[in-house]
Amino acid sequence: MGHEPVALSPLEYVFPKNTPSEHAFLTFENKFKNVDKGIIQYAFTTNAKRKAAVQKAAVEAFRSAGMSPGGAWALVDMRIETATNRVYVLEVNPFPCIFCPIGNTFGDDLVIEKTFPGSHFAILDILVASHRIQHGVPATQYPTIATIHDRISTYYDKTSRSEPLERKIAENATSFDWTGSVLDLGCGTGYLGELLHAAGSASEMIGVDLSPGMTAAASVKKSYQQPVTIEPIQDFIFRGAEGSYDHVACYSTLHFFDNPTCTAIIARMFMLARKSVSFEIDDLNPKYLEEFSMYADGRWSNWNNTCVGSRFPTPTGWKRVQDEDRYLYRSIHLRSDVHGRFFRFERDSQEVPVSVPLEKLSLWNRCVEWVRYLAGQRT
Repeated sequence: MGHEPVALSPLEYVFPKNTPSEHAFLTFENKFKNVDKGIIQYAFTTNAKRKAAVQKAAVEAFRSAGMSPGGAWALVDMRIETATNRVYVLEVNPFPCIFCPIGNTFGDDLVIEKTFPGSHFAILDILVASHRIQHGVPATQYPTIATIHDRISTYYDKTSRSEPLERKIAENATSFDWTGSVLDLGCGTGYLGELLHAAGSASEMIGVDLSPGMTAAASVKKSYQQPVTIEPIQDFIFRGAEGSYDHVACYSTLHFFDNPTCTAIIARMFMLARKSVSFEIDDLNPKYLEEFSMYADGRWSNWNNTCVGSRFPTPTGWKRVQDEDRYLYRSIHLRSDVHGRFFRFERDSQEVPVSVPLEKLSLWNRCVEWVRYLAGQRT
């Protein structure tokens, strides 16, 4: 994702009990015919140590095969030596069997369907976003966005704190549990951290923002780990480790990204979060977007990503606890009312299903531009 390959959840081949070790190999007969017959089953890796080792080997194999950068995805077949836990890479296949008809027994769609946040809906958008990031497409707007927000940072709080948007964020700060580490993407002047700090929440705030001026606010210095990270939020989260934070939040920021990048950011938020994911999306009407384009004179853009939020499927192991439309603010420059939608998801369980009936796999049909790369694998 972005500039870094990411390994998906490992999928194991489960041989029948009492299968001799010399027969438990991925021969053509076993890998296709016996899987198709149901003699050999699939199961997700539940051992954390083994999962980490296999994912690390998958990424290394992806790179060693010369697919980073350059490849969209790959299937990495491996074998683990039981006595030593040593991982042997058997094959790096740049043409995994994904987006296949419902009921296929290849297992590749199973990994995406059941363990990848956003499932098939999200994966192609993530590849499009990665391709754009690698070619520096969004980066051309960053200096302008940072400069504009540096300029308004001295009076931003005075003009925004009374808006319904901020009041709703304040409501969320007291209505939900934020205990633990909180990654605040697009933290701005640190409003979320200030609210949680004032409420006495045992929250450890980690801030990321593009504007040095906004993050110089007193509330950021008081409520956030120092120093905060100054860089595009997608660059930060795409290289983050899975399950790094208890909570991941992104308020009043996603309108700076096009639909594929917004999808990628939301999917990655789920990968990084252990307990909850919260975000808000501005519902920017066509008139607003047209007038904003003229106002910005091509220097930077806004997008309406409500379609992304409404269509993003609830990942396995999570539950949707907030999906609420709200009036947010009135744009002073464009003289237009802006509405938006608040989302929050909380972890429903800590584990993916060990096994899933293959007939429950779904099929998504979409056409997209040529894209680059994401690493997936099974063991």
